[in-house]
Amino acid sequence: MKILGIDTSSGKNFAIGLYNDGKILELNFSNFDNTDSFITYALKSACEILEIELNNIDYFAAGVGPGSFTGLRIGVTIIKTLAWATKRNVIPISSLELLISSLDKELIDEKSILVPVVDARTGKLFCAIFDKEKVKQVDTNQSELGTLCLTSIPVSVFLHFQIYADVRSSDRI
Repeated sequence: MKILGIDTSSGKNFAIGLYNDGKILELNFSNFDNTDSFITYALKSACEILEIELNNIDYFAAGVGPGSFTGLRIGVTIIKTLAWATKRNVIPISSLELLISSLDKELIDEKSILVPVVDARTGKLFCAIFDKEKVKQVDTNQSELGTLCLTSIPVSVFLHFQIYADVRSSDRI
């Protein structure tokens, strides 16, 4: 199986992941003012490194946010165009889920909750709540943690939540 994925949700930074039958390549790029013009070159280079043609990709994946609106449009448009040209499917992936997927699962205990946070600018944050086992969004309707899932919140509210969470976790020690 061959999968090509990109995440351009953070504006000037982007990542490319390529999986080719057991070989994995991850490329991360930071501080690019012209992501749209450089990303196609980077995609071509990634395919050359793993010796794969774009028309042999089985699935295309794109980080779909939350994040920079312009960055998301660039990434999703490129992936959708490649998928359309090769008649393949696109897999949308939460950019916040991508952040936690790189964590070593052995370092997280069974009761852990994972809260990836991204600066949403204008004094707000994007965040979500995930558990360890399912590595997916926790159902906030069933949770005492409130309604923070995939939302934009003021920084002051997040800092209050973080202090509350720290106090609660110290009670278990």
